[in-house]
Amino acid sequence: MNILQNQNDCFDWIQQNKKLSCEITKIHQAGKVNKNGLPVTRESKAIEDIMTSPKYNENPVPVYFWPYNKPGMEPIIYD
Repeated sequence: MNILQNQNDCFDWIQQNKKLSCEITKIHQAGKVNKNGLPVTRESKAIEDIMTSPKYNENPVPVYFWPYNKPGMEPIIYD
């Protein structure tokens, strides 16, 4: 596997392959959850900002919220 070290490597890789999909298929966000296992207010507002943005509405994809203060908790998925 080739690991790209910098932007020039990325540019070279694109030039060599001439095909690179920049389509977003999902969004990941990490943050805190409260005692009930729901995102805290600032995280909920951030998710809402993402899901109500014009760019998101052009290509709606699932948002995966990963709680970092509850180890082992599965992501909360917003569709």
